[in-house]
Amino acid sequence: MNLVRVSAALATVGLLAGCGGTTVSGTSGSQPGSTSSGASNSSTSGSSGGASSSSSASSTSQPQVGTSVPGGTLSASMHKALTAAKSVKFTIARVPVEGSTATPTSSSSDSGELQIADPMTGTYTDSGSGKRDLIVVGGEPYGYFKQANAWVKKSASPDELETRYLVNYTAQLAQNDPRVVADMVSAGTAVVKGKSLIAGASVTHYAVTASFSALIDKQVNSMKSHGCDVLSLPSNRTSLERSKAKNGSTQLTMDVYLDDQGRLIRFEDPVAASKRGTRDQTTYRDYGASVDPKAPEGAKSFAEVRRQMGSSSSSSSASSSSAA
Repeated sequence: MNLVRVSAALATVGLLAGCGGTTVSGTSGSQPGSTSSGASNSSTSGSSGGASSSSSASSTSQPQVGTSVPGGTLSASMHKALTAAKSVKFTIARVPVEGSTATPTSSSSDSGELQIADPMTGTYTDSGSGKRDLIVVGGEPYGYFKQANAWVKKSASPDELETRYLVNYTAQLAQNDPRVVADMVSAGTAVVKGKSLIAGASVTHYAVTASFSALIDKQVNSMKSHGCDVLSLPSNRTSLERSKAKNGSTQLTMDVYLDDQGRLIRFEDPVAASKRGTRDQTTYRDYGASVDPKAPEGAKSFAEVRRQMGSSSSSSSASSSSAA
């Protein structure tokens, strides 16, 4: 969400890209050939909808490989395309950084869907459990609390612990909102890397380079404007400032792939030129498909669930003591 899933600075929320200081650098953009190959392997099932529905007509002439494009210009065209798109679905895979010998950590992928509009509305499914763990309807989040086997909703007066949970829940969607990616693009300069195919769709690959500070500021501000304020937690603000003081000038490169309508088809988290290992790759599909989630039945407030869990724990302890 990737910065960028938000980096080591906000690892507890998982924003920037890759949670471990993964960021994008202009010199680490993947080459069109190798990237399109890896892309098709990881997204065959995830991007067919968006790919097949894209128009073959381009509103602007295709830029030449190596051409530099101001991030603000590219960002504006992305936003225009997204406004018309209305909604989107996405899948997330863990893929090797170019030049790395790492292999994908898992064959499964997290997935989600969202309306490209405010207030936030969408769902997120965690590949670990294979179950949907977030539903947001009109800005109201419902998270699946595994320990309690229950859906929880916001309490009337959430404390810091609940706020942390709410931020974690909604960040899953917000960091993958293509509008947030478009805002991050505006932080730097884009270089055209070439054309390739993703699930049959023709896309243009741009490598966008900017400083860590510029990218993270764009990301967290954009996420806040769309309903997820990661800096509402004092610990996150402190962590971010420390990270910016240490790594703020570090140059990162993130990769975006746009179809002929200017819609985001793939986003690869920012990485530094020296980064090895893996990074998150988000593939977008089914633009315009219906996204109309419903609030889960029987959802309880976070405070209610915590009280019930406390009561269950106390009853269990009392029973054990009595049996002894």
